[in-house]
Amino acid sequence: MTFSQNQLNRAGDLLKVESAEPIERQQAANLLTAWRLAHGETLHQFSHRIYPLLDQQPEAILAQRIKRLPSIVDKLKRYPNIKLSKMQDLVGMRVILPNIQAVRNFEQSLFEENLTRKQDYIAQPKATGYRGIHCIYSGENRTQLELQIRTQHQHLWATAVEMTGVFLGIGDDLKTQSVSSEWLEFFALVSSAFARLEGMPVVAQHEHLSELELHDAIARLEERLGVASRLQAVQPVEAPVVQVDGDWQLLNLMQQRLTVDCLDWEPAVQRYEELERDLSSPQQLVLVSVQLDQLRRAYPNYFLDIQPFVQQLQFIVNG
Repeated sequence: MTFSQNQLNRAGDLLKVESAEPIERQQAANLLTAWRLAHGETLHQFSHRIYPLLDQQPEAILAQRIKRLPSIVDKLKRYPNIKLSKMQDLVGMRVILPNIQAVRNFEQSLFEENLTRKQDYIAQPKATGYRGIHCIYSGENRTQLELQIRTQHQHLWATAVEMTGVFLGIGDDLKTQSVSSEWLEFFALVSSAFARLEGMPVVAQHEHLSELELHDAIARLEERLGVASRLQAVQPVEAPVVQVDGDWQLLNLMQQRLTVDCLDWEPAVQRYEELERDLSSPQQLVLVSVQLDQLRRAYPNYFLDIQPFVQQLQFIVNG
């Protein structure tokens, strides 16, 4: 199937307009499903190139994911200049490594063929506190892939931000919601504290703070917002028993219950699209591919496993 830019962009425009005709909206969703399926070969080719680079990293986690429909629609709404045909992170790969040295070693081993953009948010963290390395690669038939590289501390922070958005009942990603500026500043401060632990640059607005001042600012906001007590009340879900029938895992978190279905690529994407149609359901869906014994560490937010972040927070608050 061939995809024109106009077709894809019209589909993206229809998906973000809630008042669109149901038939048109469904046609747009069908086209998006076909477009996501078209990225399968790109994911396959890049995973075979990335895996050998991790042979000397026994603690590394390599995970692949398909961008969620709500995330696609939200991004199209928040950034009107972004069109569906140009969206660079429709599919992605994430490499999680134990420390900064491992990240830099892996970064040096990366291939530059088809690399169209690279951003180092470790050397220059975002104002939100987000840290990591992003690489955009071009694939066949105008497909694109985003590769994220993180340390375990950076991954812990990023997934905690996502989980907190869910716990507060404001969405699935705190960074994209209209929330108290204190919550945003709290996570930016914690990111800077994590950066200090890793010997890396802090968020720009915190450069003037000493380590003691940074930790005091975190402690004051933590107490005012009741962060630890609110997050400690969250009970993680048990890892479900899964039947392995494919290399892709469809995670569905609904009301403290997690299910995992293992499927092959094409039926996995089709099933993903079917479940995403029910936007009224309070489910949290994601389609990923990772070794099953690494699933919880790669996606702790779907296991409601925020306690490791709380432990690190208490370590910082207690000095």
